[in-house]
Amino acid sequence: MIHRALLLDPRVDQATRTRRARALELAEAALSAVEPEAATARVLAGRTDLSGCTVLAFGKAAVPMARAALACCAPRGGIVLTLQEPGLDLGPLRVRQGAHPIPAADAAQHGAEVLALAQGLGASDVVLCLVSGGGSALLELPRPGIDIEQIRQLTASMLRSGAPIAELNAARSALSALKAGGLARALLPARVVNVVLSDVPGEPLSLVASGPTVLDDPRVQTLAAADNQTAVQGVLAAAAERGMLVEPLGRLLEGEARTVGRTLMEAAAEALARDPRIDGFVGGGETTVTVRGRGRGGRNGELVLGAASCLGEHLILSLATDGADGTSGSAGAMLDAALLAGGGGAVDQALADNDSASWLARAGALLSTGLTGTNVADVVIVLR
Repeated sequence: MIHRALLLDPRVDQATRTRRARALELAEAALSAVEPEAATARVLAGRTDLSGCTVLAFGKAAVPMARAALACCAPRGGIVLTLQEPGLDLGPLRVRQGAHPIPAADAAQHGAEVLALAQGLGASDVVLCLVSGGGSALLELPRPGIDIEQIRQLTASMLRSGAPIAELNAARSALSALKAGGLARALLPARVVNVVLSDVPGEPLSLVASGPTVLDDPRVQTLAAADNQTAVQGVLAAAAERGMLVEPLGRLLEGEARTVGRTLMEAAAEALARDPRIDGFVGGGETTVTVRGRGRGGRNGELVLGAASCLGEHLILSLATDGADGTSGSAGAMLDAALLAGGGGAVDQALADNDSASWLARAGALLSTGLTGTNVADVVIVLR
């Protein structure tokens, strides 16, 4: 559930409150569509060949995906690498806590534990690998001659430069003993079934979490549980149920966040002016931020604030489906004319200092979900 008290301010007119409420309902429909336990259970339903398997779960959705495996497959054991606090009771599965987006200082110990388990399996074993975004940081074991601090420093540097996730994962894979199929090779000759919740829009499943368990081998099967388009379709379905004509943007959102926000809003405003039947648009993807300032923010906040100059009387909402938008302390933001008027301070200055979250907080425009337990990149909604 998205915290909505500040966004449904009774001091604004009813039409504005109604539009904000609809935007929040559509955003919640996106999250519901990619709820990882249910999505994983749909893939595992009826898979009797997985009974008694060994589970390896890693990523932001590791815990709910593991719960689905416990309910569907009765695994005999395994390891779950998660951002959540230790002490979780997942029956026969060992839980290890890590960090994201920069690997924890003890990530290599956890990676070595996973590798040892993999190397102890044989041809009669079945391994169910539950993979989700964030797994690159949570599952790590440096190659010989490389230490975890080098990987931590590389990750921090590339994140600050605004490097796309594919470039970051490629760089980390070159230093890792597990990424890019490394763990899959260690698991063989066991049979490997991957169920992937994808946070890399428009790209193959082998890029999620840097593809440690994906391999071109007949003993390895890879299946999708949900992805960014699943979230977008959730919005489209919810809009249709409400009698709204919301259309897909038809392109992947990528590139510098503030620029994407401006160009997206310009195009949407033009389309809405041309066709009064359309109530809005929805799109998905993952933008980047080149950090030059010292402010507090995230890519979704920068996207929304970048749209401010051509917002008009419309509304824009941008949401990180994992509930964590950079350093903002929020899941993203929503902006309309009334919120824009209440922000205080220059939008251009906030963007120059990468301080979108401070500006949006003053406006009461930040979205709060807490960690959602899923991760399929971002969803952007524009409403008339």
